[in-house]
Amino acid sequence: MLRAIVVFSLIVLAGCQATAIKDVQSVNTKVFLNEQIKKPTNLKLAYYVKKGKPEQGVNFWGVLEEATELVGKEYFQEVSKLDSGKSHAYLLNLETNSRWSNGWGKWNTTVKASFLDQDGKLIYQTSTEGSASGAGPYDFAAVHNTFVKAVLEITIDFLNKRGNENLALAEQYYQTNKDVMPDISKLLPNIKPRNYGTGFFFGEPGQTLTAAHVIDECMKLEVSYQGKPYPAKLKADSLLLDLAVLESSAPNDMSLTLPTDRGVKLGRPIFVVGYPLAEILSTYPSLTVGNISSKGGLRGSSEHFQFSAPIQPGNSGSPVIDYQGNLRGLVTSTLNQKMMLEEKGNSAQNVNFAVNLNLLKKFLDKNEVNYSVADAQSNFEQASADATKYTNQILCYK
Repeated sequence: MLRAIVVFSLIVLAGCQATAIKDVQSVNTKVFLNEQIKKPTNLKLAYYVKKGKPEQGVNFWGVLEEATELVGKEYFQEVSKLDSGKSHAYLLNLETNSRWSNGWGKWNTTVKASFLDQDGKLIYQTSTEGSASGAGPYDFAAVHNTFVKAVLEITIDFLNKRGNENLALAEQYYQTNKDVMPDISKLLPNIKPRNYGTGFFFGEPGQTLTAAHVIDECMKLEVSYQGKPYPAKLKADSLLLDLAVLESSAPNDMSLTLPTDRGVKLGRPIFVVGYPLAEILSTYPSLTVGNISSKGGLRGSSEHFQFSAPIQPGNSGSPVIDYQGNLRGLVTSTLNQKMMLEEKGNSAQNVNFAVNLNLLKKFLDKNEVNYSVADAQSNFEQASADATKYTNQILCYK
């Protein structure tokens, strides 16, 4: 009898698993779109979801972004995350306070929303509450459905209150100003960087090379040089190669060159300079020393090499320099300690990887990025001093 009850309970719990909404037309809402308003409107919508600490390990804001994309495509010509390189007619600013209650029972959420125009003027603000039953805190379909309904009601209410006349005026204004890129600092005055990395100047003035994962999905980029941030824009990138080139107006007085010798010599003494642990350590660049410990990268990759100079989060994109001052590579990754402990039962120290010069050159040539070739004949003291003049910090706002 007990076994039957347990089996029945498991079936009931499994049956509570929600099915994700894929068509907003099937959602029952408290509000309905005015028949005079045609959809989708000829307007572009940008959205920003304020991020906070995940509750119970659940990334609520990631699910809210998915729900916003689904609803936005139904009512706007285009919908995308806020990006300093993309124009928009309206910005939808969202924030959620969400939680599971009563163990396996109910999902409750409050969604706060603000619509701003291109100039950052607040034109509509509201909040709505929602709830759903689901199979525990990992029933993302229930979370998704609650957010879809909330964003849908917010969007419909906004469009109804704006009305055809105001929407038409917004369309005219947007068409006239669609080439004007958004000022993120004006739209989100309290926003702070959420990702940090390192880069270095090379080639043309203000041109910075860094790792692509540092600037992935950033809505605003800055190059900080000698403690002062400068707006930056993306010139070329490849997530596959983990390389990116930025442009800024930073007044650098020194740039790195690519040496004529692009070989990787085992045991060569090198140093790494960068900005590790940005929110903990000094804003002045840090330097660590080591050697090239393998001519191959992870799983024997011939386009990378292994080095022993210690690195930390924030070192991605740092230059790897030999003691004569020549660039030898760009820092991309380190061996995952948690993975090693879980899979091998022990940890590995200072197993770090960098892109080699051959791959750097191929990337730059393919993207028609200018660079200079010259060999340095310095010493360690001078080379390390020079490194502080061409190394910069990358700030990524998400």
